[in-house]
Amino acid sequence: MATAADARDEIKPRAKLLQQTLDCIAIKADAERLACYDRTVTALGKGEETHEIVVSDREQMRETRRSLFGFRLPSLFGGKDDGELDRIETTISSVSRSYDGGLVLAVDGGAQWVQVDSRAIVGKIRPGDKVTISRGTMGAYFATLAGRPSFKVQRRE
Repeated sequence: MATAADARDEIKPRAKLLQQTLDCIAIKADAERLACYDRTVTALGKGEETHEIVVSDREQMRETRRSLFGFRLPSLFGGKDDGELDRIETTISSVSRSYDGGLVLAVDGGAQWVQVDSRAIVGKIRPGDKVTISRGTMGAYFATLAGRPSFKVQRRE
């Protein structure tokens, strides 16, 4: 039975240079196989140096998804099957107000979240306070500060 991952693999074949490197395995003659590896690995290295090729492990992808939480991402960064985040827990680095009085929360890592509803948030909010940003329905996001009701936020670029 085919899975969603199988379908995704069929739609998006491996990068050409990676496939060429893997094809070297099938070469029987040692000298030809080594020449194949030398050629393709050198090309991979040059591609990575010039940023034409990006190599990331699972942990790097997780960190990238976390840093981009709140933005619509291309499928390159994975969907639910690849561990898409439903929420992040982070620390507030600064707090201000937008022109319409809503909160603007800057959090660790540099992201900014702007309150987009009219809910009054009572009490002092300080740098160092913890905040949880959760994915809602239909593209909405909600911030929750300890002991306070959640409020709707939007990631600012």
